[in-house]
Amino acid sequence: MRHIHRLIIAATLLVSCNVFAWDVFIDGVDWRITETDDWAYVNSETLPQQTIAYQTIDFSYTPGFRIGTIYRSTWDALLSYTRVYATANESAVGNIQPAFLGSVNAKPSTSYLYQSGQVRQTVDYNIVDLNVGKQFHLAGAFMVHPIVGLMGGWINQAFYASYQGSTSSQEKIVNNFAGLGPKAGMDITIGLYHYHDDEVSLIGTFAASYLLGHWNVSDVTTVVPPQTIVIDGISRSMGALTLQGGMGFQVQHKNIAIKLVYEINDWFDQAQFFDNDTGAHNNDLILQGLTLGISC
Repeated sequence: MRHIHRLIIAATLLVSCNVFAWDVFIDGVDWRITETDDWAYVNSETLPQQTIAYQTIDFSYTPGFRIGTIYRSTWDALLSYTRVYATANESAVGNIQPAFLGSVNAKPSTSYLYQSGQVRQTVDYNIVDLNVGKQFHLAGAFMVHPIVGLMGGWINQAFYASYQGSTSSQEKIVNNFAGLGPKAGMDITIGLYHYHDDEVSLIGTFAASYLLGHWNVSDVTTVVPPQTIVIDGISRSMGALTLQGGMGFQVQHKNIAIKLVYEINDWFDQAQFFDNDTGAHNNDLILQGLTLGISC
């Protein structure tokens, strides 16, 4: 997957920047995903004092891309597609109590603890933005660029958990979201340096979107000795609020611009599955990190 991102970036940079009078751009992103999902805890079972260590799922920074085109006139229009695919793996050994509901129900007794466990989480992030905006020069080198538009796409998450002991379980949780809704925001540009065809600017952006969406959630557990446990009735349709923000620098020479921005994308209440510790989840999915882009 990482090689595909690099090939797309390389191929795009080799083609002409101007296609039918539209500017084109490509951003390479290096984002880290965070989502508070405890998959197990380890009980020391020592007396007189026990310790419990919660096991979380931690992602590393993952490369992705954003490609798009911009039409510029007295107003402008932007169309873009963003893709990030990330995986994380964790494991634990000891007296393990699973957090996921299917593997808890698979235990032969409430006091039973597994002896080892592994988990893998995947996040497939696919977002399309369509913005319309207009730039206003307020004072000197200070410019604002309000936007309105649409955001849509899909975010597919999966958890693959295995717990081993005299009774063992393999559990798969799917938490897939798809939605579409309105978007509004503001871009800010402050010119720091300008000489002939060269310009350096401080840039910032903020946007909020509200997507009408549907979560397809499933939880299926296979148990040894043979048994299958299905957690049903947790798919739902409702709105999803998301906030995006970024700040960085842009260097421009004639019609070629290069930017470096630290970007944050916060998707409220993306985790909608159930677990044994907290019941229904409503955890945010956050993607943040550096974005390096070129446009012309």
